[in-house]
Amino acid sequence: YQRRVRGRALIEMELSPELEAAVLGLALSLDGMEYDGELKPMSCYVPDPGRVKRWAAMECGADLTLENTVCVCCKTDEGTSMETVVDTSKMAQVVFDDPISCCEETLPNLVEAQYEPEGVWTPCVGGLASIESEKNVLFKTYEEGVMNDAPGCLPALHRSLQRGPVTKLYSGGGGGNPSSVMYIAPHTGFSLRMPKDEVGAWTVQDEHGWDQPLEREVHGLRLWNSDKRTYDAIDPTCNGAPTSPEEADAWFVRLVKKLKASPFLGEDFVNQLVKCERYTYDPSTGRPFEDSFVGEVSSHWVQLALSTSP
Repeated sequence: YQRRVRGRALIEMELSPELEAAVLGLALSLDGMEYDGELKPMSCYVPDPGRVKRWAAMECGADLTLENTVCVCCKTDEGTSMETVVDTSKMAQVVFDDPISCCEETLPNLVEAQYEPEGVWTPCVGGLASIESEKNVLFKTYEEGVMNDAPGCLPALHRSLQRGPVTKLYSGGGGGNPSSVMYIAPHTGFSLRMPKDEVGAWTVQDEHGWDQPLEREVHGLRLWNSDKRTYDAIDPTCNGAPTSPEEADAWFVRLVKKLKASPFLGEDFVNQLVKCERYTYDPSTGRPFEDSFVGEVSSHWVQLALSTSP
């Protein structure tokens, strides 16, 4: 690459004419969910370091560096624009191979997630079609889990009641019995990913001592626009989820009423659970020890739960 520098500032990076010609001469294709066919290279450029760093954190992009990563702007057989990535040290295309769908996705087509305002962006393991599909089902998945009369993971219910409803797409899935042939790690069950060093803070141990994911709601989603060479925001709201504070309160009240009417939980237990900081679990009963609830938490959701009768 050739770096054009003005003073101490890096203005841009350019490919040599020889390398550009070699990249544009590659035979590229995609075996994808939305597109399956050849990709005709039209132009190429060096992406900014932030994008390269995010791709390099993925297993499929582990060999990518600022010195060997090139974005190739292509046309599909239908004439639509699509970007893909080439590793110039190998002169090979780098794609994400989804083990579930057995389909490929180009790295620029992976949706990126952000969990805190001004937080880092993390590539998901799915494109827009996967994200839209999960928006149709993940609120129902969350709702069915949290409204279970006999919760499968009491620590997760504890945290869920204190933080209120999850209305946006979230990282989750996986966890459970690690000896199961179906086991996958917590927070690898859906398309969204978070920084690996933050997964532990969103994982709890259930009554068996098995790690279980705690749904982490996304703050923002975005997708690269290859025509504009910028990111477009994606609405992260789950279909069927409350869309206003009033709707969220009404949904939460229904949840608390249901849990307090449960013969397994009951009103007194839910009140103790929702306001405590922690408790000690009694494996012989499958419930916390009597008088083991410690500390007191106060929030809008805690107060709403305490004021709700079955």
